[in-house]
Amino acid sequence: LCHYNLSMHHSGASQPSVAVNGQAFRPPRRQSSRIECLVGAQRVQQAAERLLLCSKMWPPPPPTLPMPMSDTGQAVSPSRVEPSDHRARRELANLRLLVEEARRGGRTMLAAAPNDGEDMDAADFARRLQMSCVGFIESVYRSVYSLISQQQPQSLSEDHQQQQLNRLAVARACDGLLASALGLELSLALSSGSGPDDRQLERLAEQLGQSLAELSKAGRPARLGGDPADMEALQLAVRCASAAVAQLLHAVRCVRAALASLGAGGHPKEDPAAALEELRSRVHLAVENLRPAVATVLAVSGESRFSGRPFRLTDEAKNGRARALGHALPVALCTAELLTAMAGATEQQASPAQQQRQRLNQLAESLNAACTDCLAKLLPGQPGAAALPVAGDGRLDRL
Repeated sequence: LCHYNLSMHHSGASQPSVAVNGQAFRPPRRQSSRIECLVGAQRVQQAAERLLLCSKMWPPPPPTLPMPMSDTGQAVSPSRVEPSDHRARRELANLRLLVEEARRGGRTMLAAAPNDGEDMDAADFARRLQMSCVGFIESVYRSVYSLISQQQPQSLSEDHQQQQLNRLAVARACDGLLASALGLELSLALSSGSGPDDRQLERLAEQLGQSLAELSKAGRPARLGGDPADMEALQLAVRCASAAVAQLLHAVRCVRAALASLGAGGHPKEDPAAALEELRSRVHLAVENLRPAVATVLAVSGESRFSGRPFRLTDEAKNGRARALGHALPVALCTAELLTAMAGATEQQASPAQQQRQRLNQLAESLNAACTDCLAKLLPGQPGAAALPVAGDGRLDRL
């Protein structure tokens, strides 16, 4: 994941610095886009981690297992179960969107001069890129569950399948909480109280609240099923996470008020820089309290506690699921790498813009290649699988 730590250094007018991945930097020229790229990279890498966990979710099949039956009552070999057209179209659309955003992003991040109005456009792109990648990963999850449902209908009722998707929603909400918390902490460390900074703080706070609402909805014990004791533990874990979010939002409101007061020329009698640093440390403490609360929710809502009866897959189905997840993982990692590189390209200080543009283009090419490979292997023989544009062939502009 995106490791980071915050440290405040004040000299004169109280200029904060932030250490991300061990490297300190001053407030960048394009703050909003840099923060959105870092947040997006963490969110995508968290989603990739879900893929790794999913590969270990279900136990191996028992020695004897009845074959799934077709509508005519005949046994159907799992190897002959083809992905549905609907699922193929969904995955193709997600991959096309992901590639389109990646190709557009290299131009967006480097076309604007520092300090101009295109910072927010670049930030919007970073959000769209991470959302499209997370959406693709979720489509792979749904495909896996759909494949299991086709191959093992007697082991996976509609209610049970919905419970699996609800567990995915819990994980997605937890990822959103952690990513928004990271964005708030970074944004506050760099914030000067100006208009764009405050708007970004407000947007990140709204995203944090939305993720909490999603968690409260998906984490209802009745939506997951399970033992009553586990349901009670889940309710307690969600309440702890809610309390941690409330603490964080309160700390953010205090810092925003302090920044507004400094911007208006008024401040308390004590040193305003010291007071602001103390408020920011409260935000950092609130984020540190949120992390274990979210980890508890993920642990309590895990498959082992709420599985009901575990899926019993054939070796063929198990291997097929592993292949699907294995091909989707490079897509997520390439997207995260692209977002991280875009975050480093916002300052344009360490290297010329031409070198940065070449680096971003290379990463976009890698992402496109990973998407093409993933699509070809997820949807073998499907019409339209070969229609994914190849980087540099001009077809991306016609999507």
